[in-house]
Amino acid sequence: MKKYNTMYGTLNTKVVGIALIFVILLKIVPKKKLIEEKNKDRIYYEVNLEVEKEVAEDFKKWLKGHREELEELDIIERSKAQTYVPMPIEKKSKYEYIRVSYEMENKEDLEIYLKEYATKMRSEGLKKFEGKFRATRNRVDKLKW
Repeated sequence: MKKYNTMYGTLNTKVVGIALIFVILLKIVPKKKLIEEKNKDRIYYEVNLEVEKEVAEDFKKWLKGHREELEELDIIERSKAQTYVPMPIEKKSKYEYIRVSYEMENKEDLEIYLKEYATKMRSEGLKKFEGKFRATRNRVDKLKW
């Protein structure tokens, strides 16, 4: 085992390795705590869509632009869109199911979106795809254990 002379005396590689791990942890743990603190009030605004298959491809193209427009607002940090299958599976559904989740820093940001932007943003889709889709909306909060 290699030995190192330091101002604290002679140390071997095992002690130096443990000390290095300790220093690294001291730098990482506070950052993790800061990230957890910043994210503690984070919420998600979820939109579940049932889109008629005959317009689903056009709807998804429109939805991509719609999401990008929403992400330009300072209140929405990121979004993701997914298809999903309701359970139990319907054999011959005429719908394609899409879920879009918008991540926001807190409830106040959602209230701003609902008050200032939601009506306009929703009306665009309703006008373009009138009667061809249904939407349900949910606020999703982190479970605090």
